Amino acid sequence: MSEPVVLTALAPGVRLCTVRTEQFKTCRISVSAAVPLRAQTAAANAMLPFLLHRCCAKYPDFSTMNQKLAEAYGARISAGVEKVGEAQVLRLSLTCIADRFAFDEEGVVSGCAGLLCELLFHPHLEGEAFAAPDVEREKRLLLERIENERNDKRIYALRRCEAVMCEGEAYGVSRYGAPEQVESLTPQVLYQAWRALLASGQIQFNFVGDSDGKALEQLLRSELAQIDRAAFTQGALQTQIIPRAESARRVVERLPIQQGKLVLGYRMGYETLPEDLSAVSVMVNVLGGSPQSLLFQNVREKLSLCYYCSARLFRQKGVMMVQSGVEFENAERAIAEIGRQLDAVRIGDFTQDDFDASVKSLADDYERVGGTPEELDDWYAFRLMEEEPAAPEELAQGIRKVTREQAVAAAQKVTLDTIYLLMGEEAGA
Repeated sequence: MSEPVVLTALAPGVRLCTVRTEQFKTCRISVSAAVPLRAQTAAANAMLPFLLHRCCAKYPDFSTMNQKLAEAYGARISAGVEKVGEAQVLRLSLTCIADRFAFDEEGVVSGCAGLLCELLFHPHLEGEAFAAPDVEREKRLLLERIENERNDKRIYALRRCEAVMCEGEAYGVSRYGAPEQVESLTPQVLYQAWRALLASGQIQFNFVGDSDGKALEQLLRSELAQIDRAAFTQGALQTQIIPRAESARRVVERLPIQQGKLVLGYRMGYETLPEDLSAVSVMVNVLGGSPQSLLFQNVREKLSLCYYCSARLFRQKGVMMVQSGVEFENAERAIAEIGRQLDAVRIGDFTQDDFDASVKSLADDYERVGGTPEELDDWYAFRLMEEEPAAPEELAQGIRKVTREQAVAAAQKVTLDTIYLLMGEEAGA
C-alpha cells in the first residue's frame, strides 16, 4: 500500500512533494530541476548538480562538508543528471537517519534540509562566478563520465542510436553535453546557468520520511522569496513526439570490439503522451521486457542469436529501443528475427500464459517500488513535470486490466525508424 502523497505549491513552477511514512529508518530529501535539453546549454546544466553537491558558501571545502555530514550521523549526498523526454533533470539528494533514531531525537532531518538549501541556494562562489578550482575539478570528472559511457559499448550503442534516430530533435542531445562543450565551460558561464536554473527551471523538492514536511516547507518558502521566478514559463518543457517512421534508416559503425552491439529504434504511434500507457507498456513487456518475453525466449534462448536481447519503452519521447549483443556473423539474422517477433505480437501470435506472465511481471515491478526511501524519491522526482503523478500501485492496477487485444493494437502502431549496428573493425564491410 502506497503512502499518502501531498503536493504543495511553493512558487511559480516550484512544488514540494511529501511522502510521509514511518516505514524506514532513514529519510530522503531531494531537489529535482527540469530544464530544456539544448545542445548549447547541456554541458553547463549537466555539471551544475555535481558542482553544487561538493561544497557551499557555509562549508566551502571537503573537510568542512564531511564534518557536517559526520555530525548528521553520516548523512550522504548524491548528485545526478538524466534525460526525461526532451528535458534535462538535474538532481541533488540527501539521505539521513530519522530523528527518532538520533540521540535525544535531535533535529537531524531539519539540519539536513537546511544543508540541502545551503547547497542549492548558497553555493561556493567567488563574486559572480564559481570557484575556479571547483570548476576545473568537475570538468575533469564530467569528461570522465562521458568517456566511461563511450567505453561501455552497450550504453554507447544506445546513445548513438538515439543521436542518429533523433538527429535534429532535442532528444538526440546527450544528457552530459559534448566533450568540447565541457572543455569550454568557465566559472562565469556556470554561474549564469545556476542563476537561470533558479529563475526559470521547473523544480520539485521531495521529502520521504517520518515528518509532515512543514519545517522544510517553511525553509523553502523563505529561500524562494528571495528569487525572482518571473522568467518561469508554464509548459516550456515540451517534448516533440514523432508518431511514426516513414522508412527505416541503417547506420553501421566500427570500433575495435569483440562483440557486436545492435540497437533498433522504433516510433510508438502516438503524437501526444497518452493519459494511460498501460497497453503500450504491456506490449513492450510481452515483446522484450522480461524472461517471459518473445525476444528472450526465441531470439536469445531458442535460436541463440545473441547474448542479450531486450526492449525498453521511453514513454515521454514515444520511442522503444531494442538492444542486443550479437556475434558479428549473426547480426543480420538477429535483425530479421527481432522483426519477426514484433510481427508475432502484432497478430497476437503468443500464448495466453506468456501474456499473463508478462502482465504479472510488469505489475509486480510497479508494486515493489517503494521498498526504500530512495526508490520512492526517484519515482516522484522523475515525474516532476506531471501535474498529478500516479502512484506505483495505480499503474500496477492499470497494467492488470490490459487485454491481449489492447496489446496487439498497440503493437500494430509501432514502426521501425533506425537500425544501428556497432561492429568490429575486422568485420567485412
